[in-house]
Amino acid sequence: MPVTKPTTYVPPVFRPTSLPSTKKKELKKEFAIDQTAFPSLAATIKRPTTSGTPISFSSAAAKKVEPPKVVKIDILPGWVHIRRNKGIIQYKYGKEVTRPADESDEVISRIILKNRIAREQYDRDRDIDRLGDLSEFYGQLTLDEIYEKDLEIVLDDSESSDYSESDLE
Repeated sequence: MPVTKPTTYVPPVFRPTSLPSTKKKELKKEFAIDQTAFPSLAATIKRPTTSGTPISFSSAAAKKVEPPKVVKIDILPGWVHIRRNKGIIQYKYGKEVTRPADESDEVISRIILKNRIAREQYDRDRDIDRLGDLSEFYGQLTLDEIYEKDLEIVLDDSESSDYSESDLE
């Protein structure tokens, strides 16, 4: 590279510009329009009524008003559809939910009890994890062990053994 001498500062106004010149071209005069993008006025014009009232531009350009479609609501079994019709509240009930024959109230109550015991035991375990030996549940029996112990006492006290252990699980 050849060595150049440092030059003095020249303000930008006095610097020579060597920008490429761009020639102006004629604009394109074609304009593509999608005919479906804009509704035609003829499609929205409402004809004057027989009373002879003139139509205004706003009424001519207004969109066609279609009546709302009535949708029949299918109600799921066990659900209730509540609606107001002419100021009166109406209830529509779905089909009645039938339980299988093997799901009696005793089976459902056992499932609920099992879930409740699991939830309470989870809370006790979190308390022990958080507080350690300061927890009120530290060193105590689990809820399953307490339940089994109470169940054995009840079964021993009862003279008739109508229940089997498989029924209680």
